[in-house]
Amino acid sequence: MLPSRGVHERLHAAKLEELTRVRAEIECARAALVDTRNKGAEIARMPALLAWEARVERVSVWPFDAATLVRFALFLLIPLGSWLGGALVERAVDSVLR
Repeated sequence: MLPSRGVHERLHAAKLEELTRVRAEIECARAALVDTRNKGAEIARMPALLAWEARVERVSVWPFDAATLVRFALFLLIPLGSWLGGALVERAVDSVLR
């Protein structure tokens, strides 16, 4: 997990940068709504900006999801399971041969 820390930090910084940018645009569009001359263009633009903000907020900043972590843990358990299985079989064979 330690090597993925740099990726996590870069993803987090990119997400914050994009959220800051889109929120600034939303604020500009909101302020422009007060001005009656450009109201039509800003009203049409606002839902797209709000949808983009919500989509960016939902993006995970971790490069791995839960399924990947579970698979990784299971791959780590394969050698342990084979070692334990071998020990149990050895013990069973020893008890039968004695």
